[in-house]
Amino acid sequence: MSKDVPTYEPRTFIAGATVSWSKSLEDYPAGDGWLLKYALRGPDATGIDVTATADGDDFLITISSTSSDKTAGTYRLVGWVELGIEKYYLVDQQLVIKAKPAAGALDTRSDAEQVLAALITLSKTKASLIQGTYTIAGRQMQFESHTEILKAIGYWSGVVNSERRMKRVNEGGDFFPKINVRF
Repeated sequence: MSKDVPTYEPRTFIAGATVSWSKSLEDYPAGDGWLLKYALRGPDATGIDVTATADGDDFLITISSTSSDKTAGTYRLVGWVELGIEKYYLVDQQLVIKAKPAAGALDTRSDAEQVLAALITLSKTKASLIQGTYTIAGRQMQFESHTEILKAIGYWSGVVNSERRMKRVNEGGDFFPKINVRF
């Protein structure tokens, strides 16, 4: 079974995955000698440089799994065509490389869900009732009293509920709950 190759640049991919797409550029056909090139630069010390392969008048772009094995983060993808001394930039966009799933369980919770879970655990820990500290995603919070912890739980519960409502809306779910009425 063949895989459909997209005709647009990726916006995201997982580090270490093979990434392919094709381009049809009517004004710059590969058959006339045009070269299509891409450069990917970001938080990784080394970037990725790719020259597309001609496929008739179209181009096929492939980033190998070894080349794409980069540090997770936001990168800049720039694409251009060249023929002799002519050079035209066609693409300049952000691209996110996601971290490879680690062996074992993958935590798919949002940052807010992780903070809320940590706060609930903190509130249940008897040793932490006087003073509690936690760190998530490089941020550290310290609470002096159990009341402050409970106040933070209330706040983060609201953030999590808001995220979940927005997720339902984005997935095509009902924004407003259904209310059944009888007369």
